[in-house]
Amino acid sequence: MADMQNLQDELQAVLLRLAACQIELTEWQAWWSAHSSAVKKLISPGDFSRLNRAPSLYGPNSFMEKCQVGAERYLQKMQIPFSHSGVYARAAAEEQRIYNQKKDAEMAENQREAQARLERNRRDPEGLPFYRDFVDIFVKRAKQKPYLPAELAAFSPEQQALVADWLQDERYIALSDVLADLDWQIVCNELELHQHGFKMPYMTYDDLLHDFTCRMQGDEWPKDTTEE
Repeated sequence: MADMQNLQDELQAVLLRLAACQIELTEWQAWWSAHSSAVKKLISPGDFSRLNRAPSLYGPNSFMEKCQVGAERYLQKMQIPFSHSGVYARAAAEEQRIYNQKKDAEMAENQREAQARLERNRRDPEGLPFYRDFVDIFVKRAKQKPYLPAELAAFSPEQQALVADWLQDERYIALSDVLADLDWQIVCNELELHQHGFKMPYMTYDDLLHDFTCRMQGDEWPKDTTEE
């Protein structure tokens, strides 16, 4: 009983600091990691889910703001007075602005690249450049640096690097599986890939999975003698 009361008191103290934006991400993560299993038995499922928040795409302050909302909901429910601070919210708004700005710039650049590819590829009556670009899109995705959740901020740089490598390997495997399934559908079920009115050629070099693997290893596309 004493242990549960001590945990109740410690939880209240931590949540008061969270409401006041007086606790850093790494400290909150460390405390939650150490005590969440016991806290789950102490509070309601709804209160627990509001504290056990998923990582934010925007950044650590957006994550902390979500946890702060959960903390304040619990404190209000328990009729515990607290002091609210907008530090997390202001920093989260800036994170979201930067994230959206970056995404808008990436989308604009992707649209420019797509239009340039379309204009170039349309000059090839056989549609071969469409096929190469299709494979290279998978290569680009496989080589993208994986997103690491905010919760991993407490990990050492070496641990974060290991997780990033693992995530990238899993992405490569997943993309390989997709291409292998497409190969099977093309060969066995007469699937056809069309883009902008062109039927993309198949087996001009090799199958999709083999071409993807070779490009991942740094091989260049064979020179097309029809190209200038």
